[in-house]
Amino acid sequence: MADGSRTAGRRPRPRPLGVTAILLLLALTLTALLTPTGPTATGDPAQSRGGDRAAPCHRTLVGVAHEDDDLLFVTPQIQQLLTARCPVHTVYLTTGDAGHAAPRGGYVLDREHGVRAAYAKLAGARNVWRRDDLTVRATRIPSFTLAGRPEVRLTFFGLPDGFPYGEGSAAHHRQSLLRLFRGEHRVLHSTDGTRAYTDSSLVDALAALAGKGDADSFRTLDFDGTRFGAPADRLADHSDHAIAARYFRRAAFAVQGHPDVRAYLGYPLTTLPANLTPEQEARKTAAFDAYLRGVTCVPLRCPAPRPTGLYRGWLRREYPRTHREPRGGEIMSGIGGADGPGAVERCLDAGGAPAARTRPCDGSPGQSWTFGPGGRLRPAAGHLCLIAAAAPGLAPCDGPPGRTWWTDGQGRIGSGDRCLYQDDMALPAPRLRLAPCTPYRPELLWRH
Repeated sequence: MADGSRTAGRRPRPRPLGVTAILLLLALTLTALLTPTGPTATGDPAQSRGGDRAAPCHRTLVGVAHEDDDLLFVTPQIQQLLTARCPVHTVYLTTGDAGHAAPRGGYVLDREHGVRAAYAKLAGARNVWRRDDLTVRATRIPSFTLAGRPEVRLTFFGLPDGFPYGEGSAAHHRQSLLRLFRGEHRVLHSTDGTRAYTDSSLVDALAALAGKGDADSFRTLDFDGTRFGAPADRLADHSDHAIAARYFRRAAFAVQGHPDVRAYLGYPLTTLPANLTPEQEARKTAAFDAYLRGVTCVPLRCPAPRPTGLYRGWLRREYPRTHREPRGGEIMSGIGGADGPGAVERCLDAGGAPAARTRPCDGSPGQSWTFGPGGRLRPAAGHLCLIAAAAPGLAPCDGPPGRTWWTDGQGRIGSGDRCLYQDDMALPAPRLRLAPCTPYRPELLWRH
């Protein structure tokens, strides 16, 4: 929270849809096994218990926006990983500068001190860190490892705080992650002026970091949220939370091996019941207290404020974002969208014929599709077929080329050398379209 407010390889050989039931089953199985879709738990998120159950150690990259998001929203998951001595690399995209103009000084450095103290507390170690910067494509990125626990690393990209609505601050020329994501900025500069990233180079840098640590698991914030704002709007999340999560998810798609990606709810946590045990809450609060002492004073020898209000609510909760599996006939986009913690799934929909689109999955006839002979893709109700056009739509099945579709084991649906692509719902005018099939990214993912 900020105060102040693969690349895919060569496309597999196309295979017409609906050749045999066995091949369809195989495609579905491969998709489920190989695609990084995030959490696949079913049911109402209010039924989830906080903190994931103990699992075998993975090399986990935790990607967040601000220096405390991980403590508030991805703990006790991080606590469990550190207790098990699993490798954990946490990457902070922004400084959380709250509009402070001084580059890498004062408040910004205090926040970095604070999260280092918190991680030492979570790891049960002394708060002693070694500066160990990382270099990605000739760019040096500040990074620290915990003394005696080199598998614990914190890295700081130093980009400007974008503020809850994504408007950015005057101190940093109104730059923000949201404005970069929407194409309003071509380049986003770090607050100290030493680094700059385009939309694609930021993804490349994050993927390279994951590759350096052989990360096989990503933990991030909610990449499906589309309502941005301050905590007073209980269904909104900070724009930096949601957009940072989207960049980390895109990076996971670009990493060979397709790491598992799990998202965690941010501000809207307080709309759900408290779900941590007293012990989990106490340990989470102790780590956040260590963070507050680091932010308030360095060295850690003065009283710290106690968390109150919304912070108390966040410290009592942790909820992974849940995604249900597609039901019979549904073709579910890898791009979701929702206000708050509700259902986010969007399905290919023929209800706007002749145009095709995605809409919230509702089980309506226009969202039930069949894969027919010759690679035809048609709504279960009706006699039209999906045609491959710049704006995919429905037309008679017998006609010019563009009515033959293929799928692959990475969840792509394509015609020729183009693939079905759903724009992210955080863009100003998202649409369903055809796009190149590489690089592999969430907009190209379909589950069925």
